[in-house]
Amino acid sequence: MLKSVMSKEKYEVGVIVGRFQSPRLHDAHKALLSELSLTHKKALVFLGVSPVLGSRRDPLDFESRKRMIQEQFPKITILPIKDMRSDLCWSRELDKRIKEICPMEKVVLYGGRDSFIKSYKGEFDICEFEQNGSFSGTEMRKQAIREIKSSCDWREGVIYGASNQYKKAIMCVDIALLRDNRKEIVLGKKREEDKYRFFGGHVDPTDESLEYAAKRELNEEAGRNVEVSCLRYVKSLLVDDWRYRNNCDKIITALFVTDYLFGNIEPGDDINETKSFSLEDFSNEYYLAKNLSEEHFPLMKGLFVFLRKEECPCKNIKK
Repeated sequence: MLKSVMSKEKYEVGVIVGRFQSPRLHDAHKALLSELSLTHKKALVFLGVSPVLGSRRDPLDFESRKRMIQEQFPKITILPIKDMRSDLCWSRELDKRIKEICPMEKVVLYGGRDSFIKSYKGEFDICEFEQNGSFSGTEMRKQAIREIKSSCDWREGVIYGASNQYKKAIMCVDIALLRDNRKEIVLGKKREEDKYRFFGGHVDPTDESLEYAAKRELNEEAGRNVEVSCLRYVKSLLVDDWRYRNNCDKIITALFVTDYLFGNIEPGDDINETKSFSLEDFSNEYYLAKNLSEEHFPLMKGLFVFLRKEECPCKNIKK
């Protein structure tokens, strides 16, 4: 399995640097770790640690991967190595950590074609290994998310994974669609709700910008044939969304305003109905509470402030 460019036996210490982001060790892992243990007096494994907790690429933390390896290879020393922006800084940190543990021994690092080798700028020798067979941690992760198991351990693992993450600010966009020389505002209503709301939704990782996300959401919820003026940024704010009130994660939205030009306004996506309202009427607290979804109150008030600054034609809007 190991294709060496030098005699492995002359090295007292063998080091593997990898991620091991799989639910269990596959056969290629086992063969590599076995040969590492048999070939060298001392075997080290450095596990890459991502700065992002609980991501799809790196779902397992250091401790869970350490235990997975040590369960079958208890004599191997397992250590963390943090990911860094700079390959040079990362290589120097890796060399420093190795020298702290093995100050006098001769060391060789092992890696595959798609491993750390291309990024390593350190001083130790490298041995590239060839993988026999088709084994992929990515495919193992894909298979793992397709399976729902009935064991308590599986459920505890799901809870652990959901909790072992940073608190998140979930980014959304909302759009104030104005018409009739800004005397009216068009709002949408979801099927399961009895009050109206601004058009909008979550920002997708494929969106090029917040403006792009806002235009996409407007097209999805108010009709793809609707033409509007250039979107203008109003403000950003925390939204007291009922779905997240008992959650540590919270929604932050960016509010945009635009003017309707032409085209059919037709409800789409999760919007079941659209309706035009007199914008001035929303300056009345009773009218606001009766017609607008509660979490969107701050959006409407922020819109009024913005329009006043732009010398809105609605002169009678109260401060």
